[in-house]
Amino acid sequence: MERIEKEEQAKKLIKYLYSQNNNNQKGARQQQYPITFVTYAISRTRTTTK
Repeated sequence: MERIEKEEQAKKLIKYLYSQNNNNQKGARQQQYPITFVTYAISRTRTTTK
């Protein structure tokens, strides 16, 4: 159960950060960073829940 909850929290955080990033950076650069951060955040939550 905990693992699922943490992944849900990560998804919410990612959505929030993604929207923040879109608000802050208009332009070509905005697509580079969120995706790498998303994978990083998900991998972090997976490693901490083991």
